[in-house]
Parts: sequence; C-alpha cells; structure tokens
Amino acid sequence: MKKNVIIIATILGFQCCIAQNGVYELKVKAYQDSMNHVQSNPKTTQIIEEEFDQFTGLHFFPISTAFVVNAILEESKTHETFKLTYSDDPDVPVYVIYGTVNFTLNGKIRYRRD
Repeated sequence: MKKNVIIIATILGFQCCIAQNGVYELKVKAYQDSMNHVQSNPKTTQIIEEEFDQFTGLHFFPISTAFVVNAILEESKTHETFKLTYSDDPDVPVYVIYGTVNFTLNGKIRYRRD
C-alpha cells in the first residue's frame, strides 16, 4: 500500500512535467488507445462474450491539462487503520493509512488532512 501511494504521487508529478512540455495530450491519447486495443482483442478483453460484438470502444472524458496537479506526499507517523465495507462480505479488510497526498486544483485545496 505504501508503495502504491508513492507510485501515485510519482505519476502525478510525472504528468505535471509532461503537461509542461506540451506532450500531455499525446501521452493520454496513447494510453486511451492502448486500453481500447486491449479491450478490442478477444484474447485480452474483460468484456463478456455475449457483449463483445457490440463493443465499439471505451468512452473517456475529454483530455484536459486543467486536471494535472502537483502533489505532496506526507507520510503518516501513526499508520492508523480503518475498515472499508464495500460488500456483504463478513470478512471486512483492514487498511493502513501510510500517508496523505495534498494538492490544489484550480487554486483550491482538494485534500488536506490536519
């Protein structure tokens, strides 16, 4: 989990650099095309066989550099735990908070944990 948070923060930082170089849209479009290629291939798709013939492609929001952010990862000193119930499964998994990612979007703080 800790590695996932670090990876996400790194990706967010990397995306910011790409946007500054004017290549962001091309990178996102290439990723979207690769996702459509995977789903369009009967050997790699997750689409069930009965629905595969109607598949015309994944739908994406328009690409916008307005959603590229710089984020700061602050490691948690306490590593609190919490349970996340997302089904009727009686074995609710326990998750550890390894850190917090703080960022602003359009000049507004979007996540901050005090």
